[in-house]
Amino acid sequence: MYYKIICPVCKREGRKSKVYDKGCSSTMLGSESYCDEEGEFHKHNPNKIRTMYRCDNGHVFEVIFGFKCPSCDFGSEDPVFNILVDKPD
Repeated sequence: MYYKIICPVCKREGRKSKVYDKGCSSTMLGSESYCDEEGEFHKHNPNKIRTMYRCDNGHVFEVIFGFKCPSCDFGSEDPVFNILVDKPD
């Protein structure tokens, strides 16, 4: 899955910037897959993928992606943005 990645600080300030991927990590928790009583497949994956980015205006932020079960409300695919460096030196 690919998302458009735009620096949230630049977006807030009405600026544009190139965004560079600075590496990623993933949790390695066990997931559970099963078919429920109705035969619906569930995959409950609690893992998260965390990617660090830096824009050419010096802002640093991370985006955290999770996994959504195809059959119930477990998890989420909505990305979470955390700003790590708002005001670069």
